[in-house]
Amino acid sequence: MKGIAQKKFLGRFCLVFVIFLVACVISLPSVFAGQSRGISVVAYDKASGKNKEVRLYNKSYAVVIGIDQYKNLPFDKQLSYAVQDAKGVAEILKKNFKFDKIITLYNREATKANIMKVLSGDLSKISEKDSVFVFWAGHGCTEKTSRGDLGYLVPFDGTFEESELYENISMTMIKDDISKRIPAKHIFYVMDSCYSGLLVAKRGAARKTARDFSYLQEITKEEACQVLTAGSKDQQVLDGGPRGHSVFTGRFIEVLENTDDFITATEVSAIVKERVFSDARTRGHTQTPKYGELFGLGDYVFVPSLERKVEDTQAKLAGLQKEMQRLDNLEKAALKAKDETAQRQAELEKKAVLAKLKAEQLKQERLAAEKKRREQEEAERLRKEQELARKKKETEFKLAALKRDVEAKRKAMGDTVLHALSPAATINEMQEIDRRIKKIKEDYRKELANALLMVSKQVNEKFEKAVQAKKDEFESEAEFKNRTERMKREAGQEQTKGFKEASKKIEDAYNKEVAPFIEALKKLSRQEFTLMAQDLILELHEYNAKFNTYPVAIKSKRPYGRVFVRCTGNIPMAKNEARIFKQHLENNILRPEIKGNFQTIDFFRVSQAYVIDDSSSKKYDLFTSKFVDLGNGIVYDNETKLLWSQDANYF
Repeated sequence: MKGIAQKKFLGRFCLVFVIFLVACVISLPSVFAGQSRGISVVAYDKASGKNKEVRLYNKSYAVVIGIDQYKNLPFDKQLSYAVQDAKGVAEILKKNFKFDKIITLYNREATKANIMKVLSGDLSKISEKDSVFVFWAGHGCTEKTSRGDLGYLVPFDGTFEESELYENISMTMIKDDISKRIPAKHIFYVMDSCYSGLLVAKRGAARKTARDFSYLQEITKEEACQVLTAGSKDQQVLDGGPRGHSVFTGRFIEVLENTDDFITATEVSAIVKERVFSDARTRGHTQTPKYGELFGLGDYVFVPSLERKVEDTQAKLAGLQKEMQRLDNLEKAALKAKDETAQRQAELEKKAVLAKLKAEQLKQERLAAEKKRREQEEAERLRKEQELARKKKETEFKLAALKRDVEAKRKAMGDTVLHALSPAATINEMQEIDRRIKKIKEDYRKELANALLMVSKQVNEKFEKAVQAKKDEFESEAEFKNRTERMKREAGQEQTKGFKEASKKIEDAYNKEVAPFIEALKKLSRQEFTLMAQDLILELHEYNAKFNTYPVAIKSKRPYGRVFVRCTGNIPMAKNEARIFKQHLENNILRPEIKGNFQTIDFFRVSQAYVIDDSSSKKYDLFTSKFVDLGNGIVYDNETKLLWSQDANYF
């Protein structure tokens, strides 16, 4: 009764905690009232030791162009994902950043005339204090001339015909005409197309970005026109990236989505280049995004919309509140039914939700702190800042208490095992069936030996009779010899036939008797099991900085019968992510999970193996490795999808 009371208390405490977080977020909009016009960010001033506001732009504009369907191109040259990529970029701009106007042109809308009207016409009327971001997803082409290559972007009504390339938009036109007609202080082009690398006239100068007041003042004074392209000259850009986008656009959206603060074009380009190059190399391809400046020494800045992020946080916390209620109900139902498996699953899901709650609460605190800095000169802001600090302390205290309760509950629930279908019960049953089959086989082997001995005894009598036969006085020597040879031959034939009949009879009886046991073994070998964190050990080997992979091993804490479950693979991972990955392991935020089945009494065949980061719900799949060590000297080859006997050290 005490354990059940503790579980009920924990469920109610989690719900109260979620309601507290939602109340904190709902109170945030009043903190952000009275913002000044224009677009600005807050940065730390080393000289004064205070945070100061830096005015970046008067207004920000974005133009997003995506083309799958081309009027003048054959069917095999039509695209499938360019519009999806462009819409993904437009969505993240609307959701997370401050843009006064976002212009989209998809498929038939993206004619050369419409594109030129927007870029050379509409945007030529904006002010010198504005910024412009342009994204292109579609075809590009190149023309080789005696004086060098000419690059083109192909609009909806464009063509690949060499004699009609004037129907396209040349990169020279973008560089020398369009960019100079747009009076904006900062312009940033991002091009996801083949051959777009030709647009970069010069390589971007090596420079360190900073997030302090002096750096922002410097880039604010200088104009800039910057370019990031999906690949270098003559490189094909890859599809099959994150969330159904191309590799380049998927990584670009990922960078924008994961930033809570302002981020510059230089920072975005550096991260995207590294991740796209690594993704392509993993797939045996070369794709090297290029970054450079057409002119100017400034740096384009993506400014986050904190109001929208607050709204997102409110929505997430509301969803998490419902999820906690559902898990609480599930836990109560499991307790009532005494379903230990359901209880354990509810605990694991609740732990994951609590990790998400903690991440959302920390994100909320960052947003609140950013808003406070904007009004820190005002007395009202100081009061609210102190109030939020008090709430933060209360929240951290409650989180600490909640974490202790969760750990205690997890420890209490950790030893529960569903006996009927547990791995241990299954392997024990398989071993018992195997012992019975071996016993039956031994019995029938003895029976077969007796049957063959009886046949041999009968035939030996006939053979002995042939040997002892005497010549009849009325037969010749040749006739006598033929007669005895025939008797011996018939005895041998009878022995062969008798052996076959006895063997088949015994074999049929054996197969009939063991058939139910073999079928039972097959059913048990098809039973899949999911081994959770409490049954597993997660080990990290030394990070391979040359290939950007992390060797990871997942092992069972104890044997099942005489089988130790094991899976080792190399997870592709950038250096920065690998550092966080190792820190999360040390702080018990990572948990392993394995799925598979006992194919024999000596081998557990792992089919899925993950390392799950509970702070983000991200799954790291060990089966992305080229080779996966499954234990017992067995290696899974991801390229051929075959199992090999391990005769080399792949790890």
